[in-house]
Amino acid sequence: MILMKIHINGEKRVIALCDKHLLGKTLTDEKYHIDLKKHEEFYDGEPTNLAQIKEILNQDFSSINAIGSESVDCLMGEGLVSRENIKMVSNTPLVHIYKI
Repeated sequence: MILMKIHINGEKRVIALCDKHLLGKTLTDEKYHIDLKKHEEFYDGEPTNLAQIKEILNQDFSSINAIGSESVDCLMGEGLVSRENIKMVSNTPLVHIYKI
């Protein structure tokens, strides 16, 4: 299950996607440290499905932060990210997308 939260600050819209089972966990390897307990409020949104995510992606957004296989696979399926742009943290995919 994917959780989605939209953060709005003025004209900026940040979409946060997170595989639900990752909330509250800490992912660490030799390059990265992602604390999803400390940043749980950022990612803990509403359970969502692919149709809802597609609808949001068709609207204007400033950036997307996605973590977890389901979340990142969804973005890959929409052509927003390719494999070479995905970072891996403790075998968990992570991607940041910025619209410029």
